[in-house]
Amino acid sequence: MKKIMHKLWAGMMVLVLLITASLAVFQVFFLKDLFIDSKVKNVSSSVYVTLNGQEISSASGISDKLDSLAYREDIALEIIDSRGNTIYINGQSPDSAGIEVNMNQTVGMESINVSLLAGNGSGSGGSSQQGSGTESSGSGGSSVETQVQPDSSAAAGQGYGKGSGVIQDGELKQRLIENGLAGKNAVEETVHPVYGFEVMVLSIAFKDAVGEDYVALATIPLAPIDEMIGIMNKVLALAAAVLLLLSGVLAFFMSRNLTRPVKKLTAAAGDIEKGNLESRVDIRSNDELGALGRTFNKMAERLQKTERLRKEIVENVSHELRTPLSIIKGYAETIRDVTGENKARRDGQLDIISQESDRLGVLVDDILDYSQIQSGLMELDVTNFDISEMIREIIRKYEVVLGESGMRIIFSGARAAAVRGDKVRIEQVLHNLIKNAINYSPDGRDIEVQVEDTGSRARVKISDHGVGIPEEELEFIWDRYYRTKGIKKRKIYGSGLGLSIVRSILEAHKAGYSVESREGSGTTFWFELDKSAE
Repeated sequence: MKKIMHKLWAGMMVLVLLITASLAVFQVFFLKDLFIDSKVKNVSSSVYVTLNGQEISSASGISDKLDSLAYREDIALEIIDSRGNTIYINGQSPDSAGIEVNMNQTVGMESINVSLLAGNGSGSGGSSQQGSGTESSGSGGSSVETQVQPDSSAAAGQGYGKGSGVIQDGELKQRLIENGLAGKNAVEETVHPVYGFEVMVLSIAFKDAVGEDYVALATIPLAPIDEMIGIMNKVLALAAAVLLLLSGVLAFFMSRNLTRPVKKLTAAAGDIEKGNLESRVDIRSNDELGALGRTFNKMAERLQKTERLRKEIVENVSHELRTPLSIIKGYAETIRDVTGENKARRDGQLDIISQESDRLGVLVDDILDYSQIQSGLMELDVTNFDISEMIREIIRKYEVVLGESGMRIIFSGARAAAVRGDKVRIEQVLHNLIKNAINYSPDGRDIEVQVEDTGSRARVKISDHGVGIPEEELEFIWDRYYRTKGIKKRKIYGSGLGLSIVRSILEAHKAGYSVESREGSGTTFWFELDKSAE
């Protein structure tokens, strides 16, 4: 079997078969014993609770309770005193001692109590009929005939004497009585001496109200138990067959439902292998397969994003590099062919070549940085450093660039502000934001850099006094290669990736950041870093 669905179905069916086999073993080897043990415990407890501590001498006071108990538990009950005299047999009274019951035909459960009573000699009993004569009753052609004969050996009101009871006199009965009178409950399995069916005989020791020892012999017929076990076996066999059928169907649908997400994942993976990076799986469950599906979709999104980034980088790099390369090539050819002997013109053209080379360097560095950030390979080296000192050093570098523009970069705020972050990356953020402010500020206007203490953080603000950014464009300025329309930049070249890199670095630091701008009033970029604990 190659398919997971078939393997799952087979595994479930093997499990069901094992459970069914366990039930069959339980039926064959344990069910009857368990049922008999339960019956024995229940009868022993009921008889003991009914008799112990009661007035037993004549048994007439509790005969109704004992008859009811025998009928309810489907048992024959005999009570014997410490001298071995039978003082009670269920369904009889001492006045009917010696009644002989002859069974012509036993009619199912209706005559089971009668058939349990066995006599010795002429004294046996099991019917509450009194008098003489013959009576018969039955249905469906079956009859129970009772011949009532007085037993002269038993005097009315003097008890049953010895020799009449629920089982035949003999070694077994004597052993049970002795054990009972000795305070030991016992259980014996034997065969009915007249009718031949199996019975369980219990001896149950108890004391009457005055503390005299008695023993109760309770006979439990095993035929009803065997019949019940047979019915239960048939029911369990039918239940096992139904269970196998239902389990097979249920296992099929469960295995199919479990493997459906796997099939979807396989199909989606095949699409991605063919280059269709837009393929996704629709798995809405919250189990492990659902988690796998969501992870697969994230992977596909990452691949699609990486592929899209690769294409954009190729397109944008080819576009951005073309202009400076063309300029460099053009001036280099001009120097070679035209101005080679004119030192002044040659030096000016070489300056342009140098500037365009710098522009290429900035562009390549930004592209590499952005690719590293977007691919998730950027790792932060977090340390403590003084951001105020870093800003002052950056301003000194830009004083040469600004030259005769009349523009100044003014720093204000704390002379020392220790923060936590990646020093190299935060310096990159400051360079990009200050460069952006220079690009969009008119000559003669100052750029302001401030460091403010906000409590647990230090806020850095870079403000220019340019024409500002239109409100409808503010949400787009963080996108790569986006440039604000209608604003003439000065000749400090950028890659178009600066603000995208700034956003990625600040988000990696979990730093707050934003931009505020009004047309005609300038723009302010700000970000916050956690202050150092030292």
